[in-house]
Amino acid sequence: KTAPTIFSHVLLRVLPMAVLILLSVWMGVSYVAHTAVTESQAARIQGQAEVMAVAMGNRIGSTRQLLENLAENSLIINGLIEGVEKDFYLEVFFRNLHLGPAKGRITLTDYKGRTIVSNHVVVTYENMDWISRVINVGRTVLRLDRTGLLLVAPVRYHGRPEGMLVLQYSMDQTQKFLVFDKPNEDWKRTLLGNKGVITSDDNDAAKLAGSSRYTIFKAEADLPELPGLRLELINKN
Repeated sequence: KTAPTIFSHVLLRVLPMAVLILLSVWMGVSYVAHTAVTESQAARIQGQAEVMAVAMGNRIGSTRQLLENLAENSLIINGLIEGVEKDFYLEVFFRNLHLGPAKGRITLTDYKGRTIVSNHVVVTYENMDWISRVINVGRTVLRLDRTGLLLVAPVRYHGRPEGMLVLQYSMDQTQKFLVFDKPNEDWKRTLLGNKGVITSDDNDAAKLAGSSRYTIFKAEADLPELPGLRLELINKN
């Protein structure tokens, strides 16, 4: 009778401690496993954000190169020459002309920004603040803001900028142009520049970005002409 009593006494003292140890080990293993999975997912999503930002920068950069190449085309340059019968062939050339996945507005202007021909409803770019940079400096202008994407390349005649080729996307077209996939429907995509939000899946993107309740992954697009351009993937914790 004494042995079972001693065994029971020992068991009652040892068993809770053993259970506690096993529970602690299980919780520790679970925490380590959960942390590893979370870090793996975070690394994957951060990597996806970086790939998307690079692709976005490449798409803008390649479109700029296409526009600059088009500005060197003889048909475009001849469009600046007075007295050349150009109305018909330029209209035909521009009618179905588009660069990139979205059909933006492409306009050939003179050195003052007055429209010569366009693939869209005629607009004027006179008095725009970027004309001096294009005509006087001979540099391509690249802008991205809440109104959309704008690229302007100089058209040179005998080596001097005498006109401009303007490519303009509305914000809806810009979103199609810079289309990027998100990890799943729970994530919000936000494109930002130095002056704040450019476009987003969520109207409250600026508030989300500043809240600790949300996980945010950021990646910058490597475009010197658009410093600070970055993509954010945002998800509620």
